[in-house]
Amino acid sequence: MILLINIAFILALPAVAMAAPKPAERPLSAAAAQGRMVAQIRCASCHAIVSDRASPNPQAPTFPELAGRFGEHSLQQKLTEIEETGHFYMPPQRVSSADVANLVAYFNTLPQP
Repeated sequence: MILLINIAFILALPAVAMAAPKPAERPLSAAAAQGRMVAQIRCASCHAIVSDRASPNPQAPTFPELAGRFGEHSLQQKLTEIEETGHFYMPPQRVSSADVANLVAYFNTLPQP
């Protein structure tokens, strides 16, 4: 009988582990939270702005991919260029300097692939 209970316990462990709540995400700073909001409003129609999704536009890289590609300074430059000239298939977008700073703060919270 004890052997059956032990076997049942061992078989149930994977299901319990999958049902366990995930660790809480680290809260975003005010700037990063604002950057995420800007991303949701202005970017999410083409780009996946979180790590567990694919981009709605297959030609648009995900934000985590972009976070892995660009450092903070080069990301600031790229976002400023997007305002002036667009980027590949992306038309020019109005991006204020505050939006750029907040987007960079949000990018800095993303896991890199």
